[in-house]
Amino acid sequence: MMIVIGAVYMKKTSSSEDYFLGGRGLNGWVAALSAQASDMSGWLLMGLPGAIYSFGSGQIWIAVGLFIGTVLNWVCISGRLRKYTIAANNSMTIPAFFENRYRDKKKDPASDLISGNRNLFSWCIQLLRWQQAVSCSIPYLDLIIT
Repeated sequence: MMIVIGAVYMKKTSSSEDYFLGGRGLNGWVAALSAQASDMSGWLLMGLPGAIYSFGSGQIWIAVGLFIGTVLNWVCISGRLRKYTIAANNSMTIPAFFENRYRDKKKDPASDLISGNRNLFSWCIQLLRWQQAVSCSIPYLDLIIT
């Protein structure tokens, strides 16, 4: 079923905007939920329960604070950002948004470096967590990996 859905929607995708932004046809709440789901997947399922287990139930305030921040982001920022990204030459990334917003056409290597390091750091953390999960479930595997 998933392959059929993928094949049908692959034919509807004609540009990178269609692929990354759904052709801007998604409702704002759907786009926001999609972004938050991909952002929260790792830490919500592994990091938060680990913090609560390690440091006690007082760590539940992490989730409360992040929920409040997420709601404020949706209410106060996302609508205006979505409208202005369309006006700012249909920007698809935050660095492209700032480049178009301030009409600065020089390529800023700092934003690329920050984005690249953030992604590299995130991938490394995910690999470490995977290794820890596997070594806990399969005895003596950590001796083989390290």
